[in-house]
Amino acid sequence: MLRQFLYLLLFFSTSCAIYSPHVAPPVLVEDAGDTQIDIGLTGPVALGLQTNFAVAATDNLSLQLAARFYAKENFMLDGSIGGSKNIGKRSRLGLFAGASGGSGKNKYSILYDDFEINGTSRLYYLRPQWTIHTKKVDFVLSSKFGKINQDFYYYRKETGADGDWVEYVIDEDRELSALFIEPSISIIFKNKTGRLALTSSYIINNGTDQQQGGISPFNTGLSFQYFKKRQK
Repeated sequence: MLRQFLYLLLFFSTSCAIYSPHVAPPVLVEDAGDTQIDIGLTGPVALGLQTNFAVAATDNLSLQLAARFYAKENFMLDGSIGGSKNIGKRSRLGLFAGASGGSGKNKYSILYDDFEINGTSRLYYLRPQWTIHTKKVDFVLSSKFGKINQDFYYYRKETGADGDWVEYVIDEDRELSALFIEPSISIIFKNKTGRLALTSSYIINNGTDQQQGGISPFNTGLSFQYFKKRQK
């Protein structure tokens, strides 16, 4: 009974996971030489720091590299390559292929017990992207489609009768190998001094309920964006 109860707690908790969706701003570079740099925060549950760098190598090829740091021993790296094309005067369609990898270790408490989840995540994906430009605001809809692999375990530490900590392993070498969809929406506010980007994402996968302990399904990020347009 305790095991089933802990599975439910891990499934519904968004604070104990080792992976949460990527919420760095989308790639907005278009012409060769365009440069984009983002620095911001994620949260409010998975509070952390994120950075993002994108550059247009050519008019048809863009590169992106992003990193997230939540706490000690918690990090995620993400890289992608792709291109985009104008569809009308204010719209642009893009397609990117990429991969993510990292590890997480989170502790939390329930009543008098301490718990920990620890593991690694790897994702491989395609990401179509639709950008709508206006004078002061850009809107971006995108979604990752791919595969996620995780190796993780979680355990409980319980106080013994003599007051010492006694460690009880609940589950070990747990694995998740599943297909996933991770839709995102971004709003980029533009002015003369810089840009502010707000991104929210949600991940869905076809793993079993007992495999979901390593995933926090929702995440939001807010970043300040430096954008340099190529001089024509």
